Amino acid sequence: MGDMTLDSIALLKKYIKDPRKETYKKYIELMTLIEISRKSLSNYLVQIGAHDLPRNISNQHMAMILSVRSLERVPILGQRFLDALRATLKKGEFNVHPLIIKESDYLLNIVNSITKRGIKQLVRYSSKRKEEVRALSDKLNRTVEEFSTNHVIRRTECEFDYLAEIKLLERMGHHGIRLQKYTRTGNKDIEVIVLDEKLEKELSIDA
Repeated sequence: MGDMTLDSIALLKKYIKDPRKETYKKYIELMTLIEISRKSLSNYLVQIGAHDLPRNISNQHMAMILSVRSLERVPILGQRFLDALRATLKKGEFNVHPLIIKESDYLLNIVNSITKRGIKQLVRYSSKRKEEVRALSDKLNRTVEEFSTNHVIRRTECEFDYLAEIKLLERMGHHGIRLQKYTRTGNKDIEVIVLDEKLEKELSIDA
């Protein structure tokens, strides 16, 4: 299911750069598969939870339930952003300020990097990845604040509310962050959060 969530982000990035009907159709089909997978996994986890589980297993069980929900929420929020942007289409092009596309793509790079690491944390926890997620989380929050502050110049005569829609991308990232938080509790937060050169390069639109 984690791979499908990452695939949904990739399709969303592809669509905002080149809004083809085929890409949108693939996204909707993928959403159907994700929903089916979520229901199947949730039902399975509910059956497991019906047993008297040891405390450590019970904690892991709850983490998996919450993780499945977040893995579904990422593409759900992505579809809401996609549909809002799609509503501005005119003659095959989005009727929005060009910076909206560029900034949205950059934010999705951050969301993808966070979600990818969150999924890996579910499989095998790594303190290094925890630091990377924390750094990326800080980067996401600062970038959304920056883009939101400058949102006035992105406004067009269409009904696309950039200030509201950008929050959907932020929430996608927050669900990716939660994937890591579900794996460990009680860890001390990092006070100094700095992206290293490798992470900065990963977020580059041209990378």
